[in-house]
Amino acid sequence: MSYVSHHAIIVTSNGYDSADQRLREAHDYANKHFGALTSQIISSVFNGYKTFFVAPDGSKEGWDESDEHDIKRDNFIKILDDMMYDDGSGPIRYAEVRYGTDDCDQLTTTVTRSN
Repeated sequence: MSYVSHHAIIVTSNGYDSADQRLREAHDYANKHFGALTSQIISSVFNGYKTFFVAPDGSKEGWDESDEHDIKRDNFIKILDDMMYDDGSGPIRYAEVRYGTDDCDQLTTTVTRSN
């Protein structure tokens, strides 16, 4: 039996001009591959941070649509990881979260990937 498990990705730039370009590149990629699931870029009230997120696809685990979006999320995370510097720092930070599952064995909210 299939179950729902929401996966969302939150992406934030560090507020520097060079980071804005990287964030726009990431946002353009997300728009192209996730479409309407991609939010607008939102500016923080303080320190110039900018953030957008990719909303969950809403499909049940194991369905073709869910598997397709798993691959899209994997590819997007690879793009974000490639923006990091050799020392692990970088202009972009992200977290992929898994939450809201209706699988009784997996009731916790978790950060599945982050940098």
